Amino acid sequence: MTINKIKQCVNTIENIKKCKRCFLSSVNNKNCLPIPGEGTAPADILFIGSAPSVSEEITQVLWRGQYRQFLNKMLSTALGENISYFITNCVMCRPTDKINGDNRDPNFYEISKCAINLMKIYDLVKPKVVIFVSKIAQEYYKKEFKEAIFLLHPTLLINNGGFNHPNYRSELRKLKDLSSKFKR
Repeated sequence: MTINKIKQCVNTIENIKKCKRCFLSSVNNKNCLPIPGEGTAPADILFIGSAPSVSEEITQVLWRGQYRQFLNKMLSTALGENISYFITNCVMCRPTDKINGDNRDPNFYEISKCAINLMKIYDLVKPKVVIFVSKIAQEYYKKEFKEAIFLLHPTLLINNGGFNHPNYRSELRKLKDLSSKFKR
C-alpha cells in the first residue's frame, strides 16, 4: 500500500469519527465517537451489522473477545487462515433515545444519514464479498450489494450454543461456498 493510500484510509476513518449527520452524535455520550469499524483495508470480506452496542461504544471495539475469537475460528475452519476482513455497521453510532432506550434498532433516517459513511468504508475496503450479519443491514442494503450473503451474528450463535448451535454447520457451509472467491 502506498503512502498516499494509507493517508487516504486514515483521512476516511478520521472524517467518519467526526460525523454529525444525524442527532445520534449529540444524544450519545459526548466522549464516544462514531465507530467506523475495524479490520484490514483492503480486505477479502466486509461484515455489515446494524449498530454498535453500549460496550462497543465504550471500548470503541466491534465484536470483542469471545465474539472475535468465534468469528476467527469460523473463518479459518471454512476458508483457511489467511482471510482478511473488516467489520462495520449500517449506523456507526449507538442508537439510543429516551423513548426507546439503549441498543434499539437503527431507524431509516439514521441508516440513510450514515449510508455515505458505509459507502466510504466499502470503497476503502474493496471487499471480494459482503456479508450481512443483521437483518437490518440485509433489508437496507440488499440492492446495493446484490451478491452479499447473510450469516447469523456471532453473538447469536455464541449465546445459543456456540459451535453446538443448530445453525452453526449451515453457516459454515455458506462460508465454504464462498471459497472460490478467495483463490489466490
